Amino acid sequence: MTSCEHCGRTRPKRAKGKWTCLCTAVRDSQIKPHIVTQPVTSHDRQRQAWAKLHQFPVDNYDRWRPEGGQAEVIALLNAASEFNGCSCKDNFTKIMNNIPPNVLTAKSFAETGWKWHNAVNRKLGKPVFSWAEYEALYGHPWSKPARRVKLVTALSQLPKHMERQHICLDTWKEFGGEIWACNTAEEIAVLKAEYPQVDHWHAENELSEGYLYNTQKIRNLARLSHEIGSEIYLIHSDIELHGTTDAFKHKDGCQLLGIRWNYEPGSPRCSAKQFQWGIDMFSFTPEIADALPEDFPFAIGHAMWDYAVPYFTLKAGFGLQILHERCLFHEEHETNWSQDSWHFGADWIGRNSTIQIGEGKSGAIWRESLAMGGRYSPEHGMWLGKGGHRMPSDPLFMPEWREHYEALEKNQSS
Repeated sequence: MTSCEHCGRTRPKRAKGKWTCLCTAVRDSQIKPHIVTQPVTSHDRQRQAWAKLHQFPVDNYDRWRPEGGQAEVIALLNAASEFNGCSCKDNFTKIMNNIPPNVLTAKSFAETGWKWHNAVNRKLGKPVFSWAEYEALYGHPWSKPARRVKLVTALSQLPKHMERQHICLDTWKEFGGEIWACNTAEEIAVLKAEYPQVDHWHAENELSEGYLYNTQKIRNLARLSHEIGSEIYLIHSDIELHGTTDAFKHKDGCQLLGIRWNYEPGSPRCSAKQFQWGIDMFSFTPEIADALPEDFPFAIGHAMWDYAVPYFTLKAGFGLQILHERCLFHEEHETNWSQDSWHFGADWIGRNSTIQIGEGKSGAIWRESLAMGGRYSPEHGMWLGKGGHRMPSDPLFMPEWREHYEALEKNQSS
C-alpha cells in the first residue's frame, strides 16, 4: 500500500509510475505563481508623460482643432510637469513659460513638445534629438500631401490689416490652400512683395460702385472659377483656417457655406463662439458662379452679400451645405462696413428677391437660419427651420407652414 504524506489516504502500490494524491493535485492547481512587481519610479512616470505628449498630436492630426484649452492638452501639460521633486517641476514650468505651447496645428504642438524635451535634456546634460528623429520615432502625418483647395480673396492695403492678413494666410498654407489674390494691377504692384504666401495674383480692375470705398465685385471673384477651371472657395482675408481640407468635402451640386468662430483678441481659440449673423466663405463652381445675376452689385468687405448669394444659388436649383466644423476663426474687431452699405444692400435685395430685409426682422431670420442649418423652399420663397434647430418666432413660421415643411423634407430625403 502507498499512503499520501499529506492527508494519509492510501491505495495499492502501483508497479510503475508515481501516484499523486487528489489532495496534492487540487492544492497544486490552486497555487498561483509569485509575480514580483517593480515599483514605478519617477523616471518611469516621466518617460510615460513624454510618450503621451509626443504621440498626442500624431494620433489626433486628422481631427486637430486650435483648442488651446481643450481638456486633453491641459491634462498632457499637467502630466508633463508633474515630476517628483520640486526642482524638476519648477524647471519644467520655467521651460514652458520660455517656450509657450503652440496649439494652432498638430504639427506646431508636436514641435513645441520636441523643443521642451530637448530643453530638459540640455538641462540634465543628456543628448538632444533632431526633428527627423522625432518624426521617425512618433510619425509625421503632416507630411502626407493634403487635398489642395483653391482659396480666392482680395487683400487690403491698409496698414492696420497687414499683420492680421499675414497670420491668416499662413494658416491657409498650413491648411492646404492654393491662394489666389484678386486686386487691381496697381494694388498688386504694392502687395506682391509683402505676401509671399500668395500662389497666384489676378488683376481685377473692375470695382464696385455705390460704396464709400469700392472693392472687387463678388460676381467677378466667383467667376474666377471659370479661369481656374474648378471649384474655388471665396473667403475673407481676415479669416484663419485650421484643421485639414477634408472638412471642405461636400455633396455635388451644393454650395458650401463657412460660418466663422469669433474669439476676443488675446483669448485662446477654444473660447471662440460661432457667429450666427454672417457667412465668411462660399464655394463656387463655374455653374454656381453663373447663378449670380449680371447686375449683382455687392463687393467683398461690405455688408449684405452673404444674404444674397445663397438666395440665387438656391433659385438656380443648387443646394446649400453648412460647414459646421470649427475651421474658420476670426479675431473680433470693430465693424469695417457702414450702415449706408447695409441699407444699400438691403434695398437691392428687397427689389430683386423675395427676401424682405428689415432690421431685426426677416433679414436677421434669413441669415440666422442659414447659420443654424435650415433649408430654403424656393416654392414658398422662404427659409424653413430644420428639425431639431430653434425655430425663429416670426409669422413666416406659423403652424400652417408645418405641412409645407414636412413635404419639403420628404421630397429631399427621397
